[in-house]
Amino acid sequence: MIILVEGKPALLKSGSSFEFIAENRLFMGRDSYTLTLTFPLRDCSQNRAIFGNLERIDVDKEKIFYECEIRDKSFSSIGSLLITGVSQTEVKCQFAEGRCEQTATDPFENKYINALDLGIQPSSGNYTPEQAWAGIGYGKSEVALPWINEQSPTAFNNWVVFKDNTYKWEKNIYVNRQQTTDYQTSVNGSSLSWQPYLIVIAKRICEAVGYSYDFTEWENSDYKFLIICNTLPYTWTEGDLRNYKSILPRWTVTEFFEKLELLLMCEFDINHKAKHVKFVFSKTAISNVAPFQIQEVVDEYDVDISTEQQSCDYIGAKRLAFKECVHSMQSYYACDWFIEGQYCKKDYPNINALIEANKRHALIASDGAQYPAYGDGASLSEGGTRVVPSIWDAINHIMYAINEDTYFVFRSIGIHKDAPGRRGGASQMYVLQPINIFGSGSEESDDVDTEEIEFVPVCVSDTHVSDDDDKGYMMFLSFSTYEEESTRDSTTDEKIYQPLPAATIEAGKKEEKTEYYDVIYIGFWDGTIPNYGKTPYPMLDSVNVTQDWTYFSNHLPDLRLTGQHRNIQLQIPSINPKQKFKVSFISDTIPNPRAIFYIRGKKFLCEKITATFTDDGMSQMLKGEFYPIV
Repeated sequence: MIILVEGKPALLKSGSSFEFIAENRLFMGRDSYTLTLTFPLRDCSQNRAIFGNLERIDVDKEKIFYECEIRDKSFSSIGSLLITGVSQTEVKCQFAEGRCEQTATDPFENKYINALDLGIQPSSGNYTPEQAWAGIGYGKSEVALPWINEQSPTAFNNWVVFKDNTYKWEKNIYVNRQQTTDYQTSVNGSSLSWQPYLIVIAKRICEAVGYSYDFTEWENSDYKFLIICNTLPYTWTEGDLRNYKSILPRWTVTEFFEKLELLLMCEFDINHKAKHVKFVFSKTAISNVAPFQIQEVVDEYDVDISTEQQSCDYIGAKRLAFKECVHSMQSYYACDWFIEGQYCKKDYPNINALIEANKRHALIASDGAQYPAYGDGASLSEGGTRVVPSIWDAINHIMYAINEDTYFVFRSIGIHKDAPGRRGGASQMYVLQPINIFGSGSEESDDVDTEEIEFVPVCVSDTHVSDDDDKGYMMFLSFSTYEEESTRDSTTDEKIYQPLPAATIEAGKKEEKTEYYDVIYIGFWDGTIPNYGKTPYPMLDSVNVTQDWTYFSNHLPDLRLTGQHRNIQLQIPSINPKQKFKVSFISDTIPNPRAIFYIRGKKFLCEKITATFTDDGMSQMLKGEFYPIV
């Protein structure tokens, strides 16, 4: 066995040994590492030439790394050596490779994405609505979709009207910071609030920290159409606030990529030595590793079999859930509790059948009066004075479209003007609301670990106030005011006026917020307007029903965590987390733990492999921990 430190051969302590552990990063996010390696310093000029005088008191011992390579016959691993302890006689170290090396030598731990220069929003040039919505397919880095500020819902934010068969900017929008009451065909870029593409911001983060990148696989997928919906009103965005950093959470660069991996079920390999970031989907990474067949099983030395879900760190066995947010559609987006406890349900073969059976229709009385009704079997009471719902009145039931694997409920959005002749003149207006499309598939419990995804589907909801005031569906956003909270006592005698220094001290230290958003809201936008003539909004799901009960699908992916559509956990192998096999086997090299393993004719997913090294090299007896693939 040869250990090279900074390219020079290093000697292990005589008679010592160490364990080399290769892990599958889909479990704990680690690759390969060792337990303690001990290198003698006394009477060892060879090691002294490498490590120098580390034991001296005037040497900075915070974090010391050395380039390191371990070789033994056909085995080789390159990484970093971290100093963990020093004395006058020896140096204790730990070797780290891949993800473990990234974590140990992370230069991004104090670099925050909302402090980097990520480019500014367009502030010059005139844009028609179609030009502002063109999208990344037309080489654009950002779009300016209409949105509603939940804190100020009457404020105009990229609002449009459809007049003369074309989109125009809504009246009262600011043009070059001057208010106008005319509908505008085009406006200056500074009069709009923009949403950047997620892939563009990821690239700019790399550039801001001086790293190159290879996002080819991301660029070739439909996930390039994800936009960051975090937006601030254009009236706010003067100076530094026009920089896209201002709309991002206070995450470190490392946290940004780690959280994004969970959303896309992908991997960012960050090489700090080469200053390079490479993107690959986890499914691709697994398929690029050849399967490994264990020929010589020495001993199935332990098999943990549980009748209950035991603690398993595999990401494919965890409960994934979007971080809960405070917006009007949150309870509809994720309501696992309601689905699990709901027995009052009607099944339909597909959405079209569901719509046809439940859409709004008119019941005609003998005198010609029209009574709006929903659902199968509704009828008029004797004398035609009211609508009598059927026993299967869908308004009070949950409906399920089997083919699309989607649950729906009726949701009232206000009052609808009925046709002339309707006694009373108005009735409830319902939309067909999909529910739990972004649920986790189960309620949170102590039996299964939950991983929160902090890239969250943006809130898209109706804007119906009345038949004369309705813009259809639109993005709704809510953000922090970013104001400093003063702790000054409001009961202070107002007749006393302190000088500024004394007044500042008296007011106390202010609590300053560091972000407008603590999550990143996302949606898909490829430039296609879902319902032409209505307000455009980003796509979140492959199943969509308009406000007027028209069903349409789209080619883009959806953001579901469960079900037959996407279910990101199905992108990687599914295992039985109740059975963990610990197996000893013979091999002259350490197989890649990310491979699919075949043991006695059955497929397994490996969690980790442990090898023991001594002065004589690596033992051929290896220990592995495996889960059966379902």
